[in-house]
Parts: sequence; structure tokens; C-alpha cells
Amino acid sequence: MANLAIRGNDIREPKSNGNGFNYPDRYIELLWDNKDMKVSNFEAVNQFIKLNTLKDAI
Repeated sequence: MANLAIRGNDIREPKSNGNGFNYPDRYIELLWDNKDMKVSNFEAVNQFIKLNTLKDAI
């Protein structure tokens, strides 16, 4: 979970005026969904999850 928080902190989106970037994950508490094995409130960080690795570890 800490790795997802760190990697999500670096996700950036261009500002609508074209000057600079917004970092939407900063100051957000990530919520983990155990059943679906993904973050439920910030979809962009789910790209860093490798489900095969998680299922093998259980």
C-alpha cells in the first residue's frame, strides 16, 4: 500500500490553462478494497497493481 501511495503521488495531469500540472493524488487517503484487490477511490494507481503476484502471495 505504501508503494501505491508513493507512486500515486507522482501521477500528474496538465492544468486546464496549459500552465503546469495538477497532482490529484496528493492529500488523498487511498482506500483499499480487499475483495476486488484494488484501490477504490483513485483509479489511476490501480495501474501499478500486479494481480497475479498478489494472488500467488496469498
